[in-house]
Amino acid sequence: MGRHTYATTCINSGISIEVLAQMMGHTDIRTTQIYAKMVNKTVENAYVFLDEIEFTKVFVNKMCEIIVMLCRLIISIHNINKKRDCLTSLDGLFFY
Repeated sequence: MGRHTYATTCINSGISIEVLAQMMGHTDIRTTQIYAKMVNKTVENAYVFLDEIEFTKVFVNKMCEIIVMLCRLIISIHNINKKRDCLTSLDGLFFY
């Protein structure tokens, strides 16, 4: 396991920056904080990704609602046309 992977795994596991700095042999804590910033960026990217997924789910659900409404409209129009065709054919049976 590389140093970078080890450091980010330790941070993700909850090990403090101070302890990690000692484990990595860093004399300056700012060197270790670089890994923490990278982990924060990874978490931030995950939240952005989850927001995009949520937006996509909402969008897809709205599109499905619209499709269902259109299908109902088409069925209604079709039923109206069937009734009109039926009435038109019945008109031929009557003498005025």
